[in-house]
Amino acid sequence: MKLGSSIFPRKIIPIEESLSYFESNRYIDYMEIFHDYPNRDINEDNGLIDLFNSYDLKYTVHAPFIEVNPASVNPALQKASIEEIKRSIDLANTLDSNIVVIHPGRAIFLNDREYMSSVYRIAEESLKAI
Repeated sequence: MKLGSSIFPRKIIPIEESLSYFESNRYIDYMEIFHDYPNRDINEDNGLIDLFNSYDLKYTVHAPFIEVNPASVNPALQKASIEEIKRSIDLANTLDSNIVVIHPGRAIFLNDREYMSSVYRIAEESLKAI
């Protein structure tokens, strides 16, 4: 069995300290990077990417989910959500990771069958687009 653990919050523990901890802990196989606030802009920080790549670690990337909904019935929000998830896939590729965790969406009106049918269809379309 392989184990992974999320990175410590950067605002609480410096990233170097987290990386050193994970590199020295041989019980954890993967370090998960939460790719949402405050880590959303990792893609644009070449120094941080170089820092991640300087450690002997395997990474997984957890795509944003707090304000992201690829199953949104609002096409503009669906499109923006897909783009955010694609940014996480780009980050994973940059870090030579082959694992990205996503949430395929959420629904508000669970007792409305027509709405739920749309949500499932849109979520599937989004996954295909990703």
